[in-house]
Amino acid sequence: MLFGVAIGGFLGAISRYSLGKALLKFTSKSRLPLSILLINLMGSFFLGVLLSVDDIQGEQFLALAAVGFLGSFTTFSTFSMETLGLIKQGTIGFAVIYLFLTIVGSLLFFHLGAVAF
Repeated sequence: MLFGVAIGGFLGAISRYSLGKALLKFTSKSRLPLSILLINLMGSFFLGVLLSVDDIQGEQFLALAAVGFLGSFTTFSTFSMETLGLIKQGTIGFAVIYLFLTIVGSLLFFHLGAVAF
């Protein structure tokens, strides 16, 4: 199982890097980080597809594809899945809190990490 996560993680990381470099050729004039946005949107889309296919129940395949590949391709896909899960459970208030804490908290913690050293 861990080997599958490691292989998927390796493939996801190099895919993100390679695709990010390729997309920069088309998005470099934008003021927004469009290459990363597109990668995050793609990762969220493919995690949604992967988890909605009923045929795929193999725990090892999901570990490789969802946790490993998409987890290293983008962690935003997991964030999206968890947020939608909270909404589907009817806990919209928790979804909003989670959205806020994740986005604002990540920005704050990134800044704290950057100024700490």
